[in-house]
Amino acid sequence: MPKISPLSRRSVLKNLALAATVSSLPISLISPYASAKPSPDTSTFLSLSSLLTGIKLDHSYLQLGQDILSLLALNYQFSLQYQSLLLSFEKLAVLTDDFLDDEKAQQDAAQRLVDSHYYPVQSIIKAWYLSQVSLTEQDRFNPLVQKLCPNLSSKQEHLAWSNDKSVNLQSAIIGQINYDEALTWQACQFTKPSATCGGPFGYWAYAPKA
Repeated sequence: MPKISPLSRRSVLKNLALAATVSSLPISLISPYASAKPSPDTSTFLSLSSLLTGIKLDHSYLQLGQDILSLLALNYQFSLQYQSLLLSFEKLAVLTDDFLDDEKAQQDAAQRLVDSHYYPVQSIIKAWYLSQVSLTEQDRFNPLVQKLCPNLSSKQEHLAWSNDKSVNLQSAIIGQINYDEALTWQACQFTKPSATCGGPFGYWAYAPKA
């Protein structure tokens, strides 16, 4: 299990509260499936996410990191601000040995990124800790969303959506990525994911099949 710093234990509830209050004003774009091959962008995203979450995200998180980044990129506002965040992250030179051994320096660096890039930082924290990404109704039938967000891939929801002519395509919805892999379950070691053996996330909202 990845090592969790004392900072992440003390601040996890604050991070979750901040993540839950992030406002979303997305302009959605349609994106193709993400490549299954890890890219340099994904590795950089994992390094950045490790700093922001306080949890070391090693190569076992590459696929999940790639999925999260691909979904976040559907939000045009996030995409624009993420590039600026990456530039600030690279200027911190956070991959040096001295930095990796200095917990205070990591905390200070993470706080500077929060102060300067609040929206993309909190979107990333929310995605990792809650396994949730803010989307719009326009994104619902994007192949990527259908593949990665089981709570939005229900046939019943599709039918209801297609019959509702009043749907606002810019209305906010939440995509649940991988409930069991949310970092909350590592940071809050006194609890664990609820059982999901009955079906995909959200299955309980529908009547059982005869």
